[in-house]
Amino acid sequence: MATKKMLDLLNRAIAIVEMQHAELIAERLAYFGGTPPPSPTPSSSVRPSSR
Repeated sequence: MATKKMLDLLNRAIAIVEMQHAELIAERLAYFGGTPPPSPTPSSSVRPSSR
């Protein structure tokens, strides 16, 4: 069984990887002269379910 300390370490590792991913995206945006939108926009490829 996982201990709280092990789960905390795993969550920290996941957070670090996610931050690195966000930094890569920000670097690409800056390189191409773009600016991120203030809020997410809906994707045309994702459709709400018809339930």
